[in-house]
Amino acid sequence: QAYLQRRPKEAIGIELSEARHKLAEVAHSRRLTLAPAVASDPKSGPLTYVHGDVLNSDSTLSHCNKIFFCSTVWPPELLDKMVHRFISHDFQHKPVWVASSKELKAFGGIMGTNQFPGKARFVRHTRVETSWGASFISLYMLHES
Repeated sequence: QAYLQRRPKEAIGIELSEARHKLAEVAHSRRLTLAPAVASDPKSGPLTYVHGDVLNSDSTLSHCNKIFFCSTVWPPELLDKMVHRFISHDFQHKPVWVASSKELKAFGGIMGTNQFPGKARFVRHTRVETSWGASFISLYMLHES
């Protein structure tokens, strides 16, 4: 959806689940069939689907400067790994925006303490429409300087 509305220079989806990865590829094929003009639009950059683990996808992650991850059911240990990956990763394009469906408390929040001042900060919560209804995501800015 974000790809269709925003027309980014490049969009990459990394999915750990093989079943969800295959569904993404099917959706991509349907989009090409139902909306071929979008695929040939010079404003539309490439859309790539990767079947893999984001924690082991450094070369792919390096290209990103806007990241959304659906972390609603992620256990705290996995969220902590992602927080440390974001902080330690050498992104090619900075600053990096991160949108998470679950709060990354280490980056601070409305009432929380930021454990990484100067490297990351909470920006705001925002309401989004999802396939399961309205939801809230947390937005963060990384590597501003």
